[in-house]
Amino acid sequence: MFSQVSSSLSVSGEYAPCSDPHYSILLLRNKSVTIDQLKAAILPISDDIYRLKGFIVANKDIYYIEYSASGWEVTLAPQSVQETSVSDIVNGEHRRKVVEHFQNLNLL
Repeated sequence: MFSQVSSSLSVSGEYAPCSDPHYSILLLRNKSVTIDQLKAAILPISDDIYRLKGFIVANKDIYYIEYSASGWEVTLAPQSVQETSVSDIVNGEHRRKVVEHFQNLNLL
């Protein structure tokens, strides 16, 4: 009643050479800061930060941080985490303002 179906479908391709102009991704420098300093750095540009997440060194420990409009999540990272970096998804229309702000704070 049922026949066996097989397929050797092969899919390949590339990403489109365009991006959504409303979003831009930044990678913050690995700087040793306190959590309060990072929160204070985000506050003036919080409307232009859609999401911030990653691992930072703060107070001699490594923390996982995540920020969005719903608030902050900060937890001590597992001991297995050795590399740190923080990525930001920002409002692409205000990218220059966000970049200049982080540069002025020596975070980019």
